[in-house]
Amino acid sequence: MIDFKVIKRKISKDEFRYDVNYTLKLPFSDDIGMIANIDISKWGMGGWGMNAYKHESAQPCGDCLKFGKNEFGTFLTSSGLEVKCPIEPGSYMAKNLQFDGKVEGLDELPYGKYKMIVKYTRGEEVVGCWSVFAEIEEVVA
Repeated sequence: MIDFKVIKRKISKDEFRYDVNYTLKLPFSDDIGMIANIDISKWGMGGWGMNAYKHESAQPCGDCLKFGKNEFGTFLTSSGLEVKCPIEPGSYMAKNLQFDGKVEGLDELPYGKYKMIVKYTRGEEVVGCWSVFAEIEEVVA
């Protein structure tokens, strides 16, 4: 469903920007029978604690607009797209993205290491999967 490459650029000691080159092979739409499964795990004493946060969505594009409008909207705008569903298949480049660790609708996460895995299925077929690893650290002024 999606191929992407993320380029991380260091702007200053504690600040990064990201460019994402991505290609959608299917429309990112709520109308094609696709389910998004999201699993966020937290690193702890015994390794990855699975299912720290779990969500399933039958409207993946609409839910991105509903629950992550600021982040998803910024991503689409920086790709030269309108902030709406569906997103048609094609190649895009999101430039100069910054992530502050805050996601609308999600409680602030405590310091630590996190892994998010997003899997898209249509029936029994996996049509896409991606993961993000992040470490939330205290910023000491």
